[in-house]
Amino acid sequence: MQDQAVPISSPDRSRPHARRIPSVLIYVGFAALSTLATFPAWRVYAFGLNLDDLLRLRCF
Repeated sequence: MQDQAVPISSPDRSRPHARRIPSVLIYVGFAALSTLATFPAWRVYAFGLNLDDLLRLRCF
């Protein structure tokens, strides 16, 4: 008797794992991580310059 082979195109293996994640979730994650990565650059524009920032610039 021959063993029954599992077809490659079974429903679980037809789509890669990355395709199972909704694209909106990927875009939201990318936007959040980009915002966190660039936080030091835009923080001064969003919240203004304070004494700690001035001391950091002076003592750098």
